Amino acid sequence: KVIFQPTVITKSGLTCRADIVTYDPKADAYDIREVKSATKVRPEDLQDVAFQLVCFEEAGIKIGNAYLIHVNNEYVRKGDINPQTLFITKDVTEEARALVPEVKKGIADARAILAVEDYPDNRVILSCKSKTGSCEYLETYLSQAPAKKLDVKKWPPVFAISLLQKGVLDANSL
Repeated sequence: KVIFQPTVITKSGLTCRADIVTYDPKADAYDIREVKSATKVRPEDLQDVAFQLVCFEEAGIKIGNAYLIHVNNEYVRKGDINPQTLFITKDVTEEARALVPEVKKGIADARAILAVEDYPDNRVILSCKSKTGSCEYLETYLSQAPAKKLDVKKWPPVFAISLLQKGVLDANSL
């Protein structure tokens, strides 16, 4: 059995989608195959696979092995494309399983942040050190501000940041 892009939603609310899942009858388990356009296995790819292990197993699906499939940057086409040599498949089961505790901690940390009902104060904006006056956190900050928030698109970022640094958090404070 081969399943492309299966999605699981766990009882605790985690959702993930694997690229390819295959059934291994000898192990009576499913194998995850994650496909990346990179030319090597990267740390973030391993974390991605570890997250999938957490999700699929929490959803009650037994996972045997985990593989990362990436592009072979030494592949040279001669005639028809040969998928067996165009891609490299690496067994990353051990590496991904070793990251599961770290990934579970990250999930718990993310849930703790999501549970916060208050928006951040202007210290987030004060941490911006851009010489252009822009701040990558500005739109996110303002989207979480009180109902009568400032409209980011009305003013240049440098002006909006200066208002926030002065404690102006909504249009009524102007």
